[in-house]
Amino acid sequence: MQTDTSPVSGLHVFAAVTCVGVLVLVALAAYLVVDYNTYTGDDPLIGLDIVLAIILAAPAVLGGSLTAVGWLLRRTRPSLAQGLAIAGTVVVALPLLAMSPMLLRAF
Repeated sequence: MQTDTSPVSGLHVFAAVTCVGVLVLVALAAYLVVDYNTYTGDDPLIGLDIVLAIILAAPAVLGGSLTAVGWLLRRTRPSLAQGLAIAGTVVVALPLLAMSPMLLRAF
């Protein structure tokens, strides 16, 4: 079994945090889409669910892509890889931090 001898320290942590953030954002976006599709009332603001789903899914895709590119470049360009991983983590974390008061109130 070969171990990963990546010259970038901490990239595993950034990748793991980004993956968890992406999963949470995609789950929230999926919940909003299901809520939109199953709503039977006459509230005109239900269309905002789709807008919020897009607002949540876009940073998830962008942050996950940045971190994935950083992961692929970890051996050839270590400093760029770490910068991309940090940027991807920040892009995913910002909507989660912005929505955390609303999410905590729901529980």
